[in-house]
Formats: sequence, C-alpha cells, structure tokens
Amino acid sequence: MKPRLAILVVALAAVFSLIAFAIPFVRNEGFWVAYGFGLLAIVAQLYFMRSAFSQGDSAKSRVYGFPIARIGIVYLGVQFVASCVEMVCADWVPLWVYLVLDVVVLCLALAGCVATETAREEVVRQDARVAADTAAIMRLRAGAEALLAQRPGMAAESDIKRLAEALRFSDPVSHDSTTAIEQKLAASMADLRDAVTRGDEAQASKLAQGMSSDVEERNILCRLSK
Repeated sequence: MKPRLAILVVALAAVFSLIAFAIPFVRNEGFWVAYGFGLLAIVAQLYFMRSAFSQGDSAKSRVYGFPIARIGIVYLGVQFVASCVEMVCADWVPLWVYLVLDVVVLCLALAGCVATETAREEVVRQDARVAADTAAIMRLRAGAEALLAQRPGMAAESDIKRLAEALRFSDPVSHDSTTAIEQKLAASMADLRDAVTRGDEAQASKLAQGMSSDVEERNILCRLSK
C-alpha cells in the first residue's frame, strides 16, 4: 500500500502543479499561499492514510480506519477547490483572507483526524475488553458441549445437557463479582472432564448438578451487578 500511496501522491502533486502553472494565474503572494496549501493537502494524505490503516493488521482495525481516511480525502477536496479559487482571485483578494481560510481548513482536518483516531482507539479497546470479559463463559460452554460429544448416551448425559443449557443462556459478560465463581466453575469443569474420561458416571452427574447450581448463582450475581 505504501508504494501505491506514494505514487498517487506524486501524481496528484503533478496534476495540481500542472493546473497551477499551465493556466496564466497572477503569481503573487496569494498564488503561492494557495499553491503551498494545496500541495500540503496532497502530501498530508500520507499522514491521514498512515493514521487510518497502519494501527493494526486485523480487518476490523482497518475498517475502523476508514473514517480517518475519509476526513483526509474531504480535506484534500476542500483545499483543492479553495486553492484553485484562490489562484483565480489572487489579483484582488487580500493575502490575509487566504492565510486565515487555509489555516482554518487545515486545523479542522487535523482536529477531525485526532478526534476520529481517539474514538477508533476507544472502540478497539472496548472490543478487546468485551472479548476478554466473555472468554470465561465461552470456555465453559465449549467444555460442556465437548463432553456431550465425547461420551454420547452416558448416564450423566441429562445432567450435562442441563448444565450446557444453563451455560448457553447465562450472561456471557464477566464482572468482578463473578470472578471467584467462574474460577470455581473452571475447576469443576476440569474435574467433570476427568470423571467423564474415566467413565465415573456418578461423579460426573454430581459435578454437573453442582455446576448447574453454581451457574444459577452466577446469574444472580450478574443481575445484581447491573
């Protein structure tokens, strides 16, 4: 992507320069200010695109970067039009008007980029937090389903099915108040897996029933923590 972006920036700069110097504009201070800010908007695409797409390799991270890239493209379009108009009017519009207008456009683009990048970072952080918060219950669900597939038709199957059903409908998000009971469930799941592997049906049923009660207790804790 970097070589292609560099080629695109060079091509845009060449086209902009061709427009600026092929048309007989009045080349005073206003012209050079308009030309300079136009080139700056083109070169700034390297910053906007890097900020948008170089923060992570995942598809989700790149999708979150599109609003930043959009701001860069909008800035380029606005500044390109403004620069062309300023070149046309360079002979009679005061220089300070160009400076104020171009600086304001640049500052708005940078502010939008920073704000959008901050929002992207927060969304990515929240996604990571949700993934971590649901990891415990997801492992328990997978463990119960694996046991049912491991020994179909066993005497403890009905109790393990009830456990799997309870886990399926349990709140997937962990809280500080549920950490202890989730650790207990994880330890019980290891014991249950061992009992099923050994063929100890009575122990497996006892553990599955106890875990179902623990899941119900966890559900109560989840409701109270909201």
